[in-house]
Parts: sequence; C-alpha cells; structure tokens
Amino acid sequence: VKVVDALVGEIPVIGMFTGYLFNPAYIISRMDGTPVARLQKQPAFFESKFEIARQSEISDDEEIRVLLAALTMTLLERSRG
Repeated sequence: VKVVDALVGEIPVIGMFTGYLFNPAYIISRMDGTPVARLQKQPAFFESKFEIARQSEISDDEEIRVLLAALTMTLLERSRG
C-alpha cells in the first residue's frame, strides 16, 4: 500500500484522492506475537482519522503502552501524509 500510495500521490490531480483510497492498518502486538489492538486509518480527503480497536484483553499498564504507541504511530503517519 505504501509504494502504490507514494506513486499515485505524485500524479497531480489524482494524488489528492490517495488519502481516501489507501487506508493502512497496523496490528499492535505483544512480544510473543499475540495481537492486542488494531490501528486503522479511516477514509478522509483533507484530514487523517484513525480508529483503534481492541483485539484481546489487556491490563491497565499495557493499555497505556498501547495508547502511547498508537499515538506515536498516528503522529508519524499524519506527518507522512
């Protein structure tokens, strides 16, 4: 998705619509590979909206770490475009 997004994003008129067409999703997992949450970009033209969905039960301490990781990921994704 990243490569196609970058290539199509360079096309003058069509590049405006890549934020609506290409929506990456990320799986946040524990060290053993167990999925904890899913972070997904929602379709949007001018802004970036993200949704985080819980995949399994987590402790309060893990929840804080997951939210901080998701926040960092969304900030990096928004700066990328």
